[in-house]
Amino acid sequence: MKLKLTPIAFIILATSLTACSGGSNKSTPVAASPKIDIAPDNQDKEKSENASLNNANRNDIEYALDKTKTVKWRQLTAFLPSSETSADNPLGTSGKMSQEGSAAYIDGDLRYSDNGVARDLRKNQNETDYDPSFLTKAEINPHKLQSLAIKNGAGQTVMRTHFVNQTYSSYLSFKAEAPFTSSDEDGKVVKALDAPTAYIAVPTKADKAILDRKVKATYKGHTIGNQKRENNHFTLGDITLNADFSTMKISGEITNRNDELLRGRAQYEGAGWKGFTTDSEEVEEGYTTLISEAKMAEREEQHRTLGVRLLPADIKIANGVIGFKSEDKGLEFKALNGESVTTGGYSGVFAGPEAQEVVGKIESGENFISFGATEVQK
Repeated sequence: MKLKLTPIAFIILATSLTACSGGSNKSTPVAASPKIDIAPDNQDKEKSENASLNNANRNDIEYALDKTKTVKWRQLTAFLPSSETSADNPLGTSGKMSQEGSAAYIDGDLRYSDNGVARDLRKNQNETDYDPSFLTKAEINPHKLQSLAIKNGAGQTVMRTHFVNQTYSSYLSFKAEAPFTSSDEDGKVVKALDAPTAYIAVPTKADKAILDRKVKATYKGHTIGNQKRENNHFTLGDITLNADFSTMKISGEITNRNDELLRGRAQYEGAGWKGFTTDSEEVEEGYTTLISEAKMAEREEQHRTLGVRLLPADIKIANGVIGFKSEDKGLEFKALNGESVTTGGYSGVFAGPEAQEVVGKIESGENFISFGATEVQK
């Protein structure tokens, strides 16, 4: 089984993930295993001063959850259905998708087309050359997007994963290699799919004293987003998160986006439900206006780069982790008509022995992006 990593730097997830379903155009290849060919990408967001130090202590990092140094935590061994995973309880999948004790989560559709037949990575993983240890073999660099090509038995690439490896966490996205218009097992047409997101992490111990020592912290990092539903081009956006542990609140913003997160809002004029359609049969006077395909595509393009605020969310200690999850409509952006719009939400966990990192997902409608960030040292 030979895995070929292509130039796009992604964050690598821990061994357990489940499936459901930014401005910069930088991408980098994934690290290599004995069977994985890792190549550095010249499109890193920026150089990581700690990358060489982290990799020098790599074994200590990868065996962080196993004192016997037998099992590395950053391995995705299986992909559970989204119904069996929870953003509020990422430890619930421990020992099923990844090593016991790791926090892993996946949200999105993992189907792909194999010579015109719809398959699912969750069910057909053994029919591909997927290597669960690919993340452990990729470079640790919080600013580098890496990618891995997943191939079928004939050596054809059927899916790609794009990821970023932080020291104590990895985040990633999956995407079928070709836009999807094939038939599924029931003979139904499968359309182009959005990119599912995932993360894996060494969770911060559920101890309030760790947060009390910090009081406040700022985290900076990136998002991984699909530039357009019809292609397999992923980019890194920028994310900043501000945590106040005295009030147990977190908030932030996403900048330099180039992704599909707000695609579903492109059909609306602003904050309300008045909007646009390209289908003459959907026109409704006073509510829906007919526009051309080109005009709708232009609106979607504009929505790919709008800045997004992450509204305040509660930080909670529960289910063995320190996590956070916004309320419904936890994202805010300024529409093209100038109105403020709220939509979607975000969630994640703190990672590392001293909560040095955060990792999670952001969603709006059926569109997802993954994110990770590292504490800014004062």
